[in-house]
Amino acid sequence: MKKFSLPEECSCKSTLGCTNCRVLLQLDTEANEKTKTITTSELISEDEFVKPVSQDIPIIVLAPGQKLKFEAYARLGFGRDHAKWQPATIAVVKYGENENEIFLTVESNGALTAEEIIIAAIEQLNKSIKDFGETINALQIPNNL
Repeated sequence: MKKFSLPEECSCKSTLGCTNCRVLLQLDTEANEKTKTITTSELISEDEFVKPVSQDIPIIVLAPGQKLKFEAYARLGFGRDHAKWQPATIAVVKYGENENEIFLTVESNGALTAEEIIIAAIEQLNKSIKDFGETINALQIPNNL
């Protein structure tokens, strides 16, 4: 079973989501005597599995005495909807010298492994085929044909 659901498929039907379709990330920090660059390493996730791909991404620079506190939600989505959800930076199919050789190269951005990307793609393809089959089976063919 998957750990998280897509927001549109979650049973909560909430715009904010629930623990099945989103993860809360919190940040509460300040700059004391000197300027401080706040990075993704300071984000605290309510789920140990969900964390920034890189710990070194700058969020903001605080001047001495400034504070920053916020909550953010991470949720699943599809790359076709927004580039932030694309786990692969490149995918290439190359045919080998023998006619039964096909090579698939997948380069990940680090959010998922290449294996996880392929498995998720296959699962989505299977779901699309199943949905298509159900649509075909539900069609009503007129009797006068």
